[in-house]
Amino acid sequence: MVAAVDGLADRMMTGALRSAALLIYTSFIFKPPSDSQGQPDIQPNVGNYVMVQIAPGQIAFYAHLRKNSVRVECGQVIAKGEVLGEMGNSGNTTAPHLHVHVMDQTTDLASANLVPFVFEHYELWNGSHWIPQSMTCPSPGQVLRCSLH
Repeated sequence: MVAAVDGLADRMMTGALRSAALLIYTSFIFKPPSDSQGQPDIQPNVGNYVMVQIAPGQIAFYAHLRKNSVRVECGQVIAKGEVLGEMGNSGNTTAPHLHVHVMDQTTDLASANLVPFVFEHYELWNGSHWIPQSMTCPSPGQVLRCSLH
């Protein structure tokens, strides 16, 4: 376990106009302040989050978790299938969802590189029903669901 941050309240649901304004603001205007180590303060954007080192040079990042739902602590050893927190709407988001990516380091978040990864098992929505998938990575914009089983 590399980092766990909790306590930021979930955002209220917004309409299309407010969502568009937030997108413009966060894409072109907002610049996060730096923390005491000179790192950008990512919590206003990502909300409550957990970072887990899954292998050398591979840190899984889970963001927008529900306030007070993070169940792990920095330094804790995480087991496969362990609940880290609950999906929420914290940070800069307009609807509840889970942001997931894998990066190569946390020393300098501005220069971290994304690392390709696959999901072991999930289901993909094709517009009418769920299709089981395994050992693949969904494409951007696809809707999927995962099970804890």
